[in-house]
Amino acid sequence: MTTPVHIICGFLGSGKTTLLNHCLAALPGDRRVAIIVNDFGDVAIDGQLIERGDYAMKELPSGCVCCTLAGSLAESLSALAQDERPELIVMETTGIAKPAQIALLFRYEELQACVHLGNVVCLVDSSTFPRFEQHLMVLREQVEQSNTVVLNKIDLADDATLEMTRQRVRYLSQPGALMLETTGSEIDPAIFFEERATWFPSFARVDSGNTHDFYACTVSDPAVYRLDRLTDALTDLGEQVLRLKGIVRTDAGPKLIQGTLAGLEITDWDEDVEDSKLVFIARDLPAEKIRESLQKCR
Repeated sequence: MTTPVHIICGFLGSGKTTLLNHCLAALPGDRRVAIIVNDFGDVAIDGQLIERGDYAMKELPSGCVCCTLAGSLAESLSALAQDERPELIVMETTGIAKPAQIALLFRYEELQACVHLGNVVCLVDSSTFPRFEQHLMVLREQVEQSNTVVLNKIDLADDATLEMTRQRVRYLSQPGALMLETTGSEIDPAIFFEERATWFPSFARVDSGNTHDFYACTVSDPAVYRLDRLTDALTDLGEQVLRLKGIVRTDAGPKLIQGTLAGLEITDWDEDVEDSKLVFIARDLPAEKIRESLQKCR
């Protein structure tokens, strides 16, 4: 008997970690669960945002599991399945991962003996999808290559934008894909953990090598930032930064900072922080401009 691997994909800031926490919280305490978290940047921020439970976790930073870290992912899946003997494995990918490329790993003979593909769930930010889908190919590919598509953040989308998202997702989705709508990534966990066949259409773009044109700029800094200046600087960067996440020392205390295409969110962080750690994911914005903006916030 092999272990099911449930994959969470979706573009940067669509709500993947929130969905993971929501679904894990619904599992009975005696379930044996293993988690794989993939961060595109050098610093594994997402692992710190997952509500820790009694389960094994493997973090894969500094790349994407569908290309540069494919070998590491295969090794991690095999080791978790054989060493931890979990009942299920949940994997949160980077926001630029392509499910069809990850699925190729399940053809490896050593993995076929211990794991199989379960559900492939794609999170869609309903408030930004119509605006960016035509310019960012990966948004389309993620929807095309998933068998469960969750239209998230519907509360942030106006009626016209939400309807455009629905129509476009219906058009892109594979036959038989389940489409759900929600806020705060809250779906029925039973749907998430349901094992259903995933059909990768013949037109799915499965490339070899690192085909992403995104890059990650990681900043680690012991300085204390002025929160007002930092907020202004990050707001000014705007949509030049596709995703921003980090835990930062500020003159108003430690802060969790999350930036998405939908906007900037800053909340209190309850633990002490020795160094500020920020990961910016961008495409056309020079890393030096990011670092210069932060220098002015001290």
